[in-house]
Amino acid sequence: MLCIKTNIDENTEGTWREYTLLGQKIRLKIRPDSDAVDKKIRERHKKIKKVSGMPFTEYADEKITEDRIDYLLEDFEGVGDENGKPLEPTLKNKLILMNMNVPSGEISIAYFVNEESKKLAFDLKEDEEKN
Repeated sequence: MLCIKTNIDENTEGTWREYTLLGQKIRLKIRPDSDAVDKKIRERHKKIKKVSGMPFTEYADEKITEDRIDYLLEDFEGVGDENGKPLEPTLKNKLILMNMNVPSGEISIAYFVNEESKKLAFDLKEDEEKN
């Protein structure tokens, strides 16, 4: 029987992963990717408008992206400002990290977080299948 993990939600605890950029190691607490969470996020930012008398669904894509980043990147450690003061894992700081350009040959934080979140979702499903 194929058993899949069906209870990933916005309260699912993330898993710490190490990431290295320009020789500096940081820790990122990443949650598993989830269609259920994505649907809830999209619903929060959905507006139905009437266009020529017909209902038209519109989504606030920027807000969806922000909420998705806030969900996937639960926490981080080892990241500081230009004065070396540790940054708090606020939405603003998460957005800065995820949108940061990286030098050629380096993996972006956004790519790393997205790929790890997919692996975590699969790992959770795989673990449950074993039980």
